[in-house]
Amino acid sequence: MSKMEAAYVRQLLEEHDKREEQVPYNAVLRDFRRDVEAAIPGCRTTLRNNNWAWVYMPEDHIAMGAIGFGNFSQNGKGGNVYAVHARNIVNGKYSSGSTQHNMVMSSNCSVAVKSAKKFLRRLSPKELVEHTHSHVRDAISQMRQSAREVMTKEEIRLFGAGFHGRKDAPVLVELKRLITSEHTFFDTTLTDRLTEYFALGAENDNAQQPYNMLFVSITQGGGKQRFDVVPVDKAENHWPMMGEIETYYDDLPEHILGRLAVMSMVEDGAFVPGVGFKHTEGMFYVAR
Repeated sequence: MSKMEAAYVRQLLEEHDKREEQVPYNAVLRDFRRDVEAAIPGCRTTLRNNNWAWVYMPEDHIAMGAIGFGNFSQNGKGGNVYAVHARNIVNGKYSSGSTQHNMVMSSNCSVAVKSAKKFLRRLSPKELVEHTHSHVRDAISQMRQSAREVMTKEEIRLFGAGFHGRKDAPVLVELKRLITSEHTFFDTTLTDRLTEYFALGAENDNAQQPYNMLFVSITQGGGKQRFDVVPVDKAENHWPMMGEIETYYDDLPEHILGRLAVMSMVEDGAFVPGVGFKHTEGMFYVAR
């Protein structure tokens, strides 16, 4: 059994009633959910399937984890047990790629409720980066590839071959010098075509630069908007560097506020060069 996916709270809230109607009834899981909701003030649960339910705070972005009742043994020979699944559980009895590796199980409901209280924790802003960073990394990769392909296509159209990113190729250096000196070519269209090509080259150069960004999590609490900001250096890497978290309320810096205003108008998953990336409503990466 593979690892359990992350669950986004906005989707859980939207689908809560539908899941209650459509997922097969599990009376024991229903009672377990009720006990956990009573034990963790403010939390809610939404069914994942007839054996599992997500546990989350309605104002958060990602669920804290899940609780379940069923037969979760790897060979299917065990009996039904109560289970808690959370990112900070490490069960050394199981391999790291399995769901059970992040589970504690018990035949006693009271023990399972205590485990839920102990292990189900709200994600910090840095943990939100860990969960969402791959999406912005992929968006940067796609944008870089697109810029490179557009430039290469124009190279082949002009020269019949690509220079493979060699800006110092003698013919390119000389052509750029001629353009700058306002040289008149026998083919009068060459000036415009070369100017466009060098502009595409500059765009490609910019696209290949490191992307130092700010992750911004927006939540509501106490009648105020809260902005948790995490610097993310070299967001294009698999393992970016994260800085210290800063929290703002009414004092969010203008340059961040302006970029958020732009990104709030685009669809989830949209990347706007020089501005940022929208993961989902309330989670953004903005350019520094």
